[in-house]
Amino acid sequence: MSVDISILIVSYNSENYLKACIESILNSRTNYRFEIIVVDNHSSDKSVEILTSYEGQIILLVNNYNYGFARAMNQSVLKASGNYILTFNPDAELSMNAIENALNYFKANKDVALMAPVITSSNGSMHYPNYNLNTFEPSSTLRFFADKFSSVKVDDKPKEVNFVFGTGIILDRLLLNNGKLYPEDTFLFWEEYYLGKQAQKLKKTVVINPKFTISHHRSVSFKFNKEKMEWMQKLILPYGYFVRIDEHGKLLAT
Repeated sequence: MSVDISILIVSYNSENYLKACIESILNSRTNYRFEIIVVDNHSSDKSVEILTSYEGQIILLVNNYNYGFARAMNQSVLKASGNYILTFNPDAELSMNAIENALNYFKANKDVALMAPVITSSNGSMHYPNYNLNTFEPSSTLRFFADKFSSVKVDDKPKEVNFVFGTGIILDRLLLNNGKLYPEDTFLFWEEYYLGKQAQKLKKTVVINPKFTISHHRSVSFKFNKEKMEWMQKLILPYGYFVRIDEHGKLLAT
C-alpha cells in the first residue's frame, strides 16, 4: 500500500528522546498514510535497542559508523515511498494534527514545495525557523553578517520565505536530486539551505506554516546551547560552508 508521507529520522545517541518522538508520530490524528524510517548513526547508547522495540511499526537502518546527517538522510530516502518527505529530529515531537494540517496545505497550494513548522521549545517559547536573505553575496567581514538576514514574523497565516532550517521540514519529492535529498559532502547545517535553492530553481514556494507545529527539546548530538546552534546556522548556511567533525570532535567549517 502506498503512503502519502515518509517521515525520516537520523538518530545518534538519542535514547532519552526516541520513545516520545516515535509515539508522537504513531499517535498522529490524520487520514493520510505515513511511514517512519529511522537511521541510527552508530549510537553508543541504547538507541538501537529502543528502536528495535518498534519492529513492524518503523523501518530501521543501523550504520556501523557515523556518516553524518546528509548521507544518513539519503539512506532513508532510498527506502521512502511517500510523495512528501518529512525530515525529523529524534528529540522532537509532532503535534496531534501536524501531518493532517501540513498535507492539507500542500494539496491546496500546488506552488509550495518546501514547508517548515512553528517550533515550541521545551521552555514553551515559540521559534520560527525561517530567514530571508537580502543578498546571496558574502561580505568580507563578520560585522556585516547580521544585515544579511531578516527574520519573517509569522502570525496565523503561512508566510513565504527564502529558506528554512531546523527539524520538521516537509518537502515535495520533486526537490530530490537524482534520488538524493542532500549532497553528501556536507556533515551538518548546509542541507536546509540547499533545499531552499532547489525550490528556487524549480520556481516553487517555501513557506512556514503556523498550523503545522512541533515541539523540539534541544540538539542531542552536539554539546551546544540553542542560541549558538542557531547563530552557527545563520552564519554558515548562506555562505556555503560545509560543517564537519574532525577526529577530536571539533567542528570544522571548510
